Amino acid sequence: MKLRHFGIITALAAAVSFAGCAGGAGPEGKAFSDPYSEKEVKLFVTNLAFTDVTLYGITNGGRIRLGRVTGKKEVVFTLPLEFSSELYLEIDYLAGPKCFTERMIVDPGDHLDLLIQAENRTWDCREA
Repeated sequence: MKLRHFGIITALAAAVSFAGCAGGAGPEGKAFSDPYSEKEVKLFVTNLAFTDVTLYGITNGGRIRLGRVTGKKEVVFTLPLEFSSELYLEIDYLAGPKCFTERMIVDPGDHLDLLIQAENRTWDCREA
């Protein structure tokens, strides 16, 4: 497949918010409970483009379909994750290319933000 720049998405907004950074009580209101006892990663997606996309999460455990985000919408997905893992996202545009985010290490309980813009010149995408 031919690689080329395709200006539709922005970087996975490296705004990885760690659930444990806020401090305070754990998920059940217990001060000493493990804040990482969650077995999932939350992905907050904002699609500013008009094109619908299907998202996949790729970890050491394989490829998981997260779902579809229609144009000009916001959606929250959960990705099951039991331990720290390398993660990247595949953004499959309807009638368009497949784009991939950078790889990153995530932990259960992390919150990720993905912003899909109408124009951006920073990503290499593969034509479908």
